[in-house]
Amino acid sequence: MDEKKLLAVLIDTAEEQSAANATQLKALAGAVKTIAGVVPAIQQAAGEEIGKEARRAFAETNSEAVKVASAFEEMHKKIQEVASAIQKKTLVQAAYPLALALLVAVLTVTGLNWYVGLKRAELIELKNQAGQWEGKAGKAKLTNCGSTKRLCVKVDRKAGEFGDKGGVWMVIDGY
Repeated sequence: MDEKKLLAVLIDTAEEQSAANATQLKALAGAVKTIAGVVPAIQQAAGEEIGKEARRAFAETNSEAVKVASAFEEMHKKIQEVASAIQKKTLVQAAYPLALALLVAVLTVTGLNWYVGLKRAELIELKNQAGQWEGKAGKAKLTNCGSTKRLCVKVDRKAGEFGDKGGVWMVIDGY
């Protein structure tokens, strides 16, 4: 049984016990009232000796009733304390996953902002390079060549080849 159901059962039990305690206390108070009402009648009917005995019995019964009522009240307080402790524990246990989810969300947003910032810087750099390329080789015609579709540019073979051991360089057609 999960903690929420256990808490609900404990609270229901505490409420039922409180209601039962209240009913028993009312019955006990009624019995005490009845006994208190009967004692004077018994005294008159049976004389002073029986009246003294009845008062003693009443005092003992009343004392026991007070003890029972106190025990019921103490038990009710304990049940309420346990229910309250379980509610607090459940609340704390619910707060941990919530805090963890919030932390994950904050870290995710922070990570995404960082990533977007990197991509934004990369985009700015690519735009700058595109601007430089356009300024230097705006007339160049680019296409895809061969079966692998590699990027190609048309060159002017009449202008000749340039370079050394680092590679061969040719002039772009139109320059």
